[in-house]
Amino acid sequence: MKLVLDASFAMAWIARERRASAAVAEFSDRFLAGTLELHAPELFVAETANALWKSVRRGLRTLDEGMEMFANLADAAIELHRHRDLAVAALDLALRRGISAYDSFYVALAVREVFPLFTADRKLAAAVEDLIEVITA
Repeated sequence: MKLVLDASFAMAWIARERRASAAVAEFSDRFLAGTLELHAPELFVAETANALWKSVRRGLRTLDEGMEMFANLADAAIELHRHRDLAVAALDLALRRGISAYDSFYVALAVREVFPLFTADRKLAAAVEDLIEVITA
């Protein structure tokens, strides 16, 4: 299965914060079985790093845990797509859909590739569910 993975879903998956979520559990099972092809804009790396930085700073996990989680994400086979190739469509989506420019890069990629978007952001999902298939954590 080919899909666009956003940072919020990746964090829920890697942190197992929403392990009870059927979507996260199925994602994890498929990932372990090697049946997923993951795609994300380059922004994914910075967003996941920032989310882990915040969780360490807030004392939600140790530095070692944060670094291990980031290393695990870095080891995952995720095809990163250039911002330059998505920027015009992303800005258009952000302005028309009332979503952040950051989120719009994931949506633009999902639209371009005709892949479902996996996100833990329910507000984002609601804003674009008429445009693309969205799976929420």
